[in-house]
Amino acid sequence: MALNTGLLSELKHETENSIKMLERIPMDKLSWKPHEKSMTIEQLAKHIANLPAWISAALLKNELDFAKDDVSPPDFKTKEELISQLNKNTNEALIALEKSE
Repeated sequence: MALNTGLLSELKHETENSIKMLERIPMDKLSWKPHEKSMTIEQLAKHIANLPAWISAALLKNELDFAKDDVSPPDFKTKEELISQLNKNTNEALIALEKSE
């Protein structure tokens, strides 16, 4: 079995769990922090939605320069937009993983 086979399965499973979590975010409490040193729930949600993009970046780019590349996740107004961003990033990551046998 190729290494990417297990990774593809794991990414799909984790995306399902991430969607369940993102669906539960209270939109009226986006500034809430689980701890005073933590990011807000909005920042954490954007981070989760953007994590699969790092897979594509690692597999498809020769370098990642934070001074040149904009890696900040886009803002969202609804949970649907947030989940759409997660799905978009996941689909791109799945394609990159499938090509990386």
